[in-house]
Amino acid sequence: MEKYIDVMRRINELFETCEEALNHIHLQLESGYFEQALPLFSDVFTAIFEIEKSISPFSKQLSFNHLEEYYSPLKDAMEDVIKSYENSRFEEINIILKRKIMPHFQSLKENILTNLRPYILS
Repeated sequence: MEKYIDVMRRINELFETCEEALNHIHLQLESGYFEQALPLFSDVFTAIFEIEKSISPFSKQLSFNHLEEYYSPLKDAMEDVIKSYENSRFEEINIILKRKIMPHFQSLKENILTNLRPYILS
């Protein structure tokens, strides 16, 4: 596991960055800057997929509790955001962010970091 410590630390940092970005997106959407929020949404979605890929080499060695149960609703919510953008239903985007993306993101983050924390802190 020692060879993955740096990756684990970077995953922790990426979760923090994603959380900051989601909060900033929320502020942009509240201010009506829907188009400006799209690139940041894209960056967050990419980061979440990168976290998923980064974990795969050592996920079996840690006791992750059914990560797909966390990723699946988050991915569904991301698809909902994309559809809302494509259909210019901008009002729905902030609702999806607040009711789906942020809670699912927090659950995923909590589950993963709970398992990584003993290694990151060592």
